[in-house]
Amino acid sequence: MNLYDELIEQKLLCLLNSMQSVSFNVQIEDFYFDKHKKIYRAFLDGVFDLSAETDALKYGVDQLSFFKCLEVNEFSFSSLKPLEGKISELATRRRKVEEYNVAIKQMMDPTYEVVSDSIPVSQNREEAKADIIEHWNNRERLELAQLSALTDKMYTFSPGHVMLLAGTSGTGKTNFAIQLAEDISYKQNEQWLFMSLEMNKASVAERCAKIFYYECNPDGNRYHSNLFFEQNKGVEGFYEKVMPENMNICDKSGLTIKQISSIVKFEVGKNPKIKTVVIDYAQLIRGAGNIFEKLTTISEMAPYIAKTYGVRVVLLCQLTKDSYDNSRPSPSSIKGSGALFDNADVVLCLYKDKEIENNRKLEIMHWKDRYSGSEGITNLTLNGLHLVSGWKE
Repeated sequence: MNLYDELIEQKLLCLLNSMQSVSFNVQIEDFYFDKHKKIYRAFLDGVFDLSAETDALKYGVDQLSFFKCLEVNEFSFSSLKPLEGKISELATRRRKVEEYNVAIKQMMDPTYEVVSDSIPVSQNREEAKADIIEHWNNRERLELAQLSALTDKMYTFSPGHVMLLAGTSGTGKTNFAIQLAEDISYKQNEQWLFMSLEMNKASVAERCAKIFYYECNPDGNRYHSNLFFEQNKGVEGFYEKVMPENMNICDKSGLTIKQISSIVKFEVGKNPKIKTVVIDYAQLIRGAGNIFEKLTTISEMAPYIAKTYGVRVVLLCQLTKDSYDNSRPSPSSIKGSGALFDNADVVLCLYKDKEIENNRKLEIMHWKDRYSGSEGITNLTLNGLHLVSGWKE
């Protein structure tokens, strides 16, 4: 996607003009083009018709630019969220590119003092600077590409939709779901509910603490993350620091899908800011009949929960045993029922080649997106429990 996409900004302005409304998710500074910033500033003041010369002069708007926005013919209300998402994403990526360029410029300045906890004190100044530049080139540049590749395919995942997140055991479905839900909630200023049918709250907290460790120590390892948790778990205020700030936890096991629906109804009623629900995972939900009948019922109830309570539902799912021989999975590998695939709006599958020693590449296979039609593979870098490429600004 072009970082300076003029047409996307024009489409949003045309749509807002037709709605006679402004966006709560897009700020003036998210627009790249100054002419569009001026038009949006007028919209914020309630002036949507800038055809009058006096209004155009007041806001410094070039009337030709205003009319060009109206000519794109974007009037579909359903386009609002995708356009908002794209503009916010482009603004985030531009900021990251600017941060990169500033950092490199500073590091190349001989008078610039390098300070980094990750560089040994014994290194001289030039070696330290070279290491940091290499770190930026090899990690931050890579993150930009990964960030855009995944979020370009995810902007249609809105409340009311269901995502099926599949993968074999050990591929990191739970950790991916935690980081995904927290990043979405952080970006949208929302809350989210984690329904763990397998782990209790203490185990979830431990998992979050170790994810937090890797976020702060990108070059850490499993031994140090375990040591970090053991040394700090008794410290006052530790969990408040490491737990995702927007996360709510329900750790009841042995629930039916109807009981899950009741809990979601209660939690959303108590806290309307909850807009994402993660269910970990489908095969642990109790139900009558064989596994095919049970999962078919779950697949039918998940969209009901999403639409009735206005939440995104992320439903985790195991793959069949034949996927454990490290062969690349396919939608037919979903354990128990193809109905899970059919009734989901978005289907992602996590795959990690276990034959590669110390493999840190996680493949996110995009099997389905009912709204954007996206498909393909996004590669993310893993470090322990943490996805190196996050979405937070």
